[in-house]
Amino acid sequence: MKFSVLMPVHNGIKFSDLENSLRSILNNSKKFDDFVIIVDGIVDKKKKNLFFKLKNNKRIKIYYKKKTSLSKILNFGLNKTKNDLVFRCDADDKNSKKRFEEQLKFFKNNKLDILGSNLCEKFEGKKLVKIMPKYIFLINLIFRNPVNHMTVIYNKKKILKIGGYPEIPFMEDYALWLMSFMNKLKIGNIQKTLVYSNLDINTFKRRRNLKTIQSEFYLLFFLMKNNFLLSLIFVIPITLRILSKILPLDMFKILYISFRKNND
Repeated sequence: MKFSVLMPVHNGIKFSDLENSLRSILNNSKKFDDFVIIVDGIVDKKKKNLFFKLKNNKRIKIYYKKKTSLSKILNFGLNKTKNDLVFRCDADDKNSKKRFEEQLKFFKNNKLDILGSNLCEKFEGKKLVKIMPKYIFLINLIFRNPVNHMTVIYNKKKILKIGGYPEIPFMEDYALWLMSFMNKLKIGNIQKTLVYSNLDINTFKRRRNLKTIQSEFYLLFFLMKNNFLLSLIFVIPITLRILSKILPLDMFKILYISFRKNND
C-alpha cells in the first residue's frame, strides 16, 4: 500500500530533534514512496545543508515557502503529495519503528478516513502517555481534541473535499476533526503509543497565552458558521478551556499532566 509523508519544518525546531525525526521516518519498517517537506520561512545553515543532502533521495520533495500559517502550509503540502494516504509527521517528534506498518493495517482493517494513535510526551524525566479513544463520537470531540495531530494518517481526497485545514491558528487540526465529523468521516485511534514528543516549560507557555485564548473564540465562530446547533453544545467546554488558560503557569502544568498517564 503506497503512502505519502507530510512534514512542515520551521526554524524553531532543534536540529537534533529534526535529525531524530527524519531518521525515524527514513528507517521505519514500512517505506514511503513520497515524502513532502514544507520549509516554513527562513531556516539556519545546518538545516539547509541537511535538506540539500535529502534532495539526493528521489522520493523526497522539499518546498520552501514564505513564513505563513500552519493551515496554509499543510493545505499546500497535501496538494503536493502524490498518494491518497498521507501520514502527518512533526519535525521534532520521533516515530516508532513500526508506526507506518501498524497504522496502515489498522486503517485498512477498520475502514477509517482518519487514524491517530496514543502519544508519549517526555517531561522532567517522566513519560506521560496521552491515551486517545479508539473511535470518535460527538462526546469525544466536545471537551478536548481527541486526535493527536502528529500521529495521524488520513485519506487526502476526503480531507481536501471538505476544504482541508480551516484557518484557525493553534486549533486547525481540532477544527478539521470537527469538520470531518460533521461530514460523516470515520475517525479513530489505534490503542498504541507510536509517536514520542519532548515537552519543556515553553510548551506550556505556548499553550496558555492570549493567542490560544483567541483561537478558542475563532473555533466557536467557525462552529456557529458551519453548524449553529452544534456550536451551542461547545459553549461551556470552550469557556472551561479558556478559564484553564488563564490559570497560573504551575496550575496549568498540573492540569495538563493530570490528563496523561505516567508510564514510568
